[in-house]
Amino acid sequence: MNFTPQLLVPVILFLITSGFGFWVSQLGRPYNNLLFNIHKLIALSGVVLTVIKIIELNPHTVFTRNMFYLFGLTAVIVIGLFATGAIMSIRQEESRAVLSIHQIALVLVLILAGWLIFLWK
Repeated sequence: MNFTPQLLVPVILFLITSGFGFWVSQLGRPYNNLLFNIHKLIALSGVVLTVIKIIELNPHTVFTRNMFYLFGLTAVIVIGLFATGAIMSIRQEESRAVLSIHQIALVLVLILAGWLIFLWK
């Protein structure tokens, strides 16, 4: 099943979220509240829409055990992205470690999502 067109909007939301995140980080501390909140809302809507689109793809899709593991790991990392984002918004001083974890988690989500798409075909 070709599900790429159905996941086009979540991918676009992911790119917009990443763009806003990069923009917010380039502006430095204190974060611009408007841009930071837009970043958070687009990220949340992207995650929700992605889950809805995946559920709608095909009700008869058989998932392998590895796919379940990858979905679970991806979900944990996405939760980590939200957690590190929240930590960065709460803390007044810049935390390079938290920012690095946030950036690494972003790359890991991209890798895992690509791996899931590869396994799904």
